[in-house]
This record gives sequence, structure tokens and C-alpha cells, in this order.
Amino acid sequence: MGLSDRTVKYQIKPIIALPIIDKILIVRDTLGPDIEKVEYYSPPSWALKISFIKTIYKLILLLFLSFKEKPKLIHSYLLYPHGYLAFIIGKLTGCKIGVSLIAGPVEIFTFGKIPIGKYVYGKDLPTRTKKSKIIYKILNSFDIIIVAGSYTKKILTKELIKKNKISIIPYIITDENCSPRNTNKIYDIIYVGRLAKVKHIENIILIIKSLVKTYNMKNIKAAIIGDGPEKENLVSLVEDYNLSKNIKFLGYKRNIGKFFNMSKLSIVTSERETGPFTVLESLKCGVPVVASNCSDTIMEILTNGYNGYVIEDYEDIHGYSKKIYAALNNEQTINRLSKNSIKSVTFLSKKYVSKKWLRVFEKISVFR
Repeated sequence: MGLSDRTVKYQIKPIIALPIIDKILIVRDTLGPDIEKVEYYSPPSWALKISFIKTIYKLILLLFLSFKEKPKLIHSYLLYPHGYLAFIIGKLTGCKIGVSLIAGPVEIFTFGKIPIGKYVYGKDLPTRTKKSKIIYKILNSFDIIIVAGSYTKKILTKELIKKNKISIIPYIITDENCSPRNTNKIYDIIYVGRLAKVKHIENIILIIKSLVKTYNMKNIKAAIIGDGPEKENLVSLVEDYNLSKNIKFLGYKRNIGKFFNMSKLSIVTSERETGPFTVLESLKCGVPVVASNCSDTIMEILTNGYNGYVIEDYEDIHGYSKKIYAALNNEQTINRLSKNSIKSVTFLSKKYVSKKWLRVFEKISVFR
């Protein structure tokens, strides 16, 4: 498992809530959040320094736990490398295996790092290669394939992955802080996430510039929450455009619900995402989202003009600016979008997602 602690909680809690689950053993780089019935196993610190050694150590650890604990299912998050590790262990032990393709169909074409600007979500994928044919064959040997939406399922079935293996299970949020609060709106726009190239936060800066210059929104306020390798470049860009009064970098924050509640709109400008959970958190707080078409979650949960807006191209600065201006410039519009935002995620409860998992387990008779 290669997920953040927050993602681990959101992914595991609906599963552990099922009475048929006695225990979940998680193999990951470090110990994780305290969750009932969950135990963590990690490589030693020296093994984490070299990726190949870390992966081999995890393989050995999985093999040891499989023979010792005799699990009913080995489930992986992300195909590389954990899906392949699960595949190997499944073949060696005869255990049933599953994978959650949380990054979407792009996982079929890459091994780990994905070049910026390539395999952009929602755009045409490359034609089949010998490598991808082998990966599809491996994927077809899994008992369970979990995807977040119909887009990825459509791609997989088109490539002859058996439909009965694929289940759509949406993401949920269980953080009580992510709920509407009567808070003064300090920020017009908020971004929450890593400051990484794939997120294209530079486009947020260009959008703010456009709103200030083209739409005369000189007092617009934006908050950027998070940290990452691009922070220095982004701060410099804000200074170059003389937008320091409009854009504030607030760093990493734990209680992000507090900051969503201080904002009118949230924004996503990624070229692809594994979630993003921040979209669900924002909507639960009653904050509409303007997002690029970057993941199954966006396509499944956001409806144009209802709870936000989907921008087809993450580089469409004009498209973002136009939608944001229209929303912020009309109090009735922002209030309607806000109310609909809350409604749009009320069904995403732990109970709802637990039932989805139960149907998957029953389908392959894994706990009988």
C-alpha cells in the first residue's frame, strides 16, 4: 500500500466496519493511523532508502504473512508495485487477489513515475503495446478490480477485462471536521493539496491573474494549503505577477475542514488525480468545486452548474476564470451551488460504501 494516512483511513474504514472482517494486515512503508482491527507491517528504515530493496522486502514480508496468517484476500492499492506483489503472492499461495486502480487506466501504461503532460486523464490513451498487453493479461487474473468510476471501467472492459471482475466503489470521507460551519468567508478560492508539478498550481496563479486583470476582481483572495517541491517556484511566480495581496500560501494544515468553511469555492487544476479526496471534503463542507477533468471521482460527483464546474482542459485559464467569475459575482448562484454541494455527497456514507464492499466479497465468495 502506497497511500497517505488520510487516504488509508478513508479506504479502510468502510471495509473494517463489516462484521465478517476480523482483521486487516497492512504492509506499507511506515506504520499508519490507529484503526480498529488493523495491524501494520513495514520494512526497516534502512530498506526504505533504495526503492528496489524496499519492494523486495515488502514481497518477502507479504509472503511471510500469507503463510503465517493465511488471509482470505490479498488486496493492493495501485497496480505498481503493490498489485504486482499481490499477483506474485497470489500465484505462490493460491490466495485470492484484488487491486484498487485508484489512479485510473493510466496505471496500465506506466511503472511508477508518470511524465508530466503524458497520459493526461480523460484524453486518448496510447495504442496497445506489448507491455500493456501483458499488464492487461495480469490484470485479468485478479479476482477483484476496484475502480472509482465508470470511465475507468469502460476503458478496462474495452480491453477485454472481464466485467464481473470490475466493481465501482466510490471514495468516502469520514472526517467530522468536513461539514458546513457558520464561518465568515475569508477566501474566495481555496486549493488544498501537494504543491507538485502534476497539480499545476501555476495555473491557479494564472487564473487569479486573469480574474484581477480581465474581470477587475482586484480584491479577490485565494488560499493555497499544502506543501511540496514546487512551493519556491510558485511563491516566486506570485511575486512576479504582483499578486502577493491576492494569494496566500498557508502551508500544510491538518484541519482542512476549517479552511474549506472559510472559503467560497475550491479549485483543482491537476492533469490527473488518484482521488481527489479534497473534492469530496470541499463538497461536504458546502463549498462548490471548479475542477479539471482529472479523475473518475470528478466525473462521477461533479455536475456542471449543480455543485460546481468541470473544466475539460486543465490549461484552460479562460474557462476557469469565466466560471469562477460567474459564480462569485452572483450571490444566488454561489448559495445554490453550496446547498447542492452538500446534497451531492450525503449518500457517500461509510455504511453505503461498506455495503458495496460486501457485495464484492459475496460475489467471489471470499469469506465463505
